[in-house]
Parts: sequence; C-alpha cells; structure tokens
Amino acid sequence: MNLRAVVAAALAALVGVDAAVIAHDAVVPFPQPTPNTTIQTVAVKFNPQIYINNGCHPYPAVDKDGNTSGGLKPTGSQSAGCKGSGYGSQIYGRAVEYEAGMLSDLLFSFL
Repeated sequence: MNLRAVVAAALAALVGVDAAVIAHDAVVPFPQPTPNTTIQTVAVKFNPQIYINNGCHPYPAVDKDGNTSGGLKPTGSQSAGCKGSGYGSQIYGRAVEYEAGMLSDLLFSFL
C-alpha cells in the first residue's frame, strides 16, 4: 500500500469536513426514504419500535450535514430533559435481496 496515497486521502477527508457539535435535541434525523423494492417495503413495515420504561429516550446522533450531537448531560435524574427528540429518533436500516427474492437480509440499528 502506498503510504503517501493513504496520507493524502486522509488529509483530503479532513479538509472536506465542515461539521459541528450541536445540542442533542437540535439534531434532525434523516427522513424515511421511499421504498423501491419489496424487501425495502417489508423493512419499513417491520421497522422496530422500542419502549423506554425508565431512563432517557434515544436521540439521533448525526444530521444530514454531518453535525454530531454533543450528547446528554452526565448529571441529573434519569428522566429529566431526555424524553426524546421532538423530531423523532433515528433507526438505521438496510435491506438486501439476493437471487431475485430467494434470500433476504434485514439489519436495524438505533443511532
């Protein structure tokens, strides 16, 4: 591997980053894309939901501009000021179809 090329690529990536750290409740999640295939429609239909009995709700961590959440305060009660974003939370999902619908994979992750 060419070390010079790796260093140049890393520097180029850093120059292009113009993101900021913003308040945890100011991060707007990515919009739900319109499904184009059967497996994507299934993935949206079975999008997981979570129930929070006690403690903080999840907040999106990255917005479309690459800004990241500064995180929640490490002090205070478990339910004070962290009942979820007014914009909604963010679930990352991928659906892949192999061999014309014979095999399918779904992956979900809360961000």
